[in-house]
Amino acid sequence: MLTRTLSDILISQARNQWYRCAEPGRLRAARKTWAPHERPLVSVLIPTLPERWDVLRTRALASLARQSYKNVQVIVIPDFPKKQHYPDEPKLHWLVGPSNALNRGLAEVKGDYIVRIDDDDILRPHMIEKMLEFIQSDDFEFVSAAAKGPDGIIKPYHHPLVGSVQTWMYRSYLKCFKYNLDSWRKSWDCNNEIDLYKRMHQAGVRMGYLPCVVCDIKPRPGLSEIGSKGFINEFSMYNTSTRRE
Repeated sequence: MLTRTLSDILISQARNQWYRCAEPGRLRAARKTWAPHERPLVSVLIPTLPERWDVLRTRALASLARQSYKNVQVIVIPDFPKKQHYPDEPKLHWLVGPSNALNRGLAEVKGDYIVRIDDDDILRPHMIEKMLEFIQSDDFEFVSAAAKGPDGIIKPYHHPLVGSVQTWMYRSYLKCFKYNLDSWRKSWDCNNEIDLYKRMHQAGVRMGYLPCVVCDIKPRPGLSEIGSKGFINEFSMYNTSTRRE
């Protein structure tokens, strides 16, 4: 685990306390605005970097084009990291992730439901259709499912059971929950996704898990790993090539 300063921990604790106080009330108010269409529009958020256009086109966008459910709004958000939001340490940078870009993307959502994937993810053809059926099958506000990585099925998070972010679908009024740019400051290694779903659960969001694979996660071109290890390797490769230039 990486070391945080006392200032980091105090900032994190203050922000967490604010979330505990403010977000349950925001959720109650947001629920009153829920009026889904008979044929719901699904907004798909995809943060990316300019140098990843080929991966975005051949993986995420190509898999979206193959979806059986077609009423989709695709929102591609360029991630231009600001230094104050992204620590220099690669692991801390990964914990923050594209939080700033995603918060901008949430402002563009016009759909009834939100899906959030990465530019290198490959959705299975019935992902949106299956998740839409599942979230409408009960009084769920947030649902997730299983994803398959290079080594098999990726274990879901626990307490509550939540799958990888690439499998999430949630009601669009939950965009009142913003990504936490200070998630990396916690005293434990908490990435932006874990921070977000735990805050939703803490505020009372109703969650469900579908034990069915709906997404494939593969290493980016030139890499052999996914997740934090893949990001750190890519980060190192990019910095090395930049220094050479």
